Amino acid sequence: GNGQSIKSSGGKGNLVAYTTRYESAGVGEKTRIQFMTDGILLSEIQSDLLLRRYSVIVLDESHERNLNTDVLIGLLSVALPLRKKAAEEDPNIVPLKLILMSATLRVEDFTENKKLFPFDPPAVVKVPGRTFPVTIHHSKVTELDDYETIAFRKICKIHRKLPHGGILVFLTGKAEIIRMVRRLRNALCRTGGKRPNARGEFFEDVGKPASLGPDATGIPREMDDEELDAEDVNVDDYDGVDDGSDNEPMVPEVQSESIPSQACILPLYSLLSADEQAKVFAPVPDGHRLIVIATNVAETSITIPGISYVVDTGRHKC
Repeated sequence: GNGQSIKSSGGKGNLVAYTTRYESAGVGEKTRIQFMTDGILLSEIQSDLLLRRYSVIVLDESHERNLNTDVLIGLLSVALPLRKKAAEEDPNIVPLKLILMSATLRVEDFTENKKLFPFDPPAVVKVPGRTFPVTIHHSKVTELDDYETIAFRKICKIHRKLPHGGILVFLTGKAEIIRMVRRLRNALCRTGGKRPNARGEFFEDVGKPASLGPDATGIPREMDDEELDAEDVNVDDYDGVDDGSDNEPMVPEVQSESIPSQACILPLYSLLSADEQAKVFAPVPDGHRLIVIATNVAETSITIPGISYVVDTGRHKC
């Protein structure tokens, strides 16, 4: 589901709930499974190292090794023996279980790490999966400054020459995404930058930022990098964003049934409302290619159907 079904819990909570920096739904006394970002869990462990509210913690994509994940694993490695000791002294407290999940994790980094697990190495459960062939192409010359233009040209070339399949493009933040969306609309779209829905109707494909409300505890959140960017760039005011000088239409060179003639161009970043983010999962009309311009929120957090090509600028906001 898309999360809409758990937003009306009647105040007591649902069996499954979620909490992010921007919204929380279904959390209450009846909740038994709660999805949350690593930042939310980090804020909870700051107030309760033993995490008494939980009996099992699952850290997915633990191979990413970002700052939050590394700090969480370090704190949890301290919390596990403390929680076990507390459980021995108080029968109302159960030992805490920690599950680290990853598809590409180097298991030895954890099983052989005596600082993380000084007593017994954790058990390893391997689940076989499927892999698909991926062809990687690198630019002959690395552009250090104007990488947006290089990415723009690569996207247009893919759209003109390659068969059906969506294109996922990674940029660093909201401002870059807005610039790229406008440039691609001007070059690829014949409908004034509007995206057709399943019924053939057209609607604007750039949404408004989600409202920044309090988190589950009612404490206002601090602004992160993307929110600070939002202070400088208005999503609804494209006239204030430089779109470069790419005015030449970039429709496919060869009219072929295997090459889409139209493009559906959508942004994706965390400040977009849930409804706007959900548009990337909508069916794409015949003869159209989906092009998603996203931050790394689309790298591992979600899976966008129909993506065949990925353009990565190789940049990440620090």
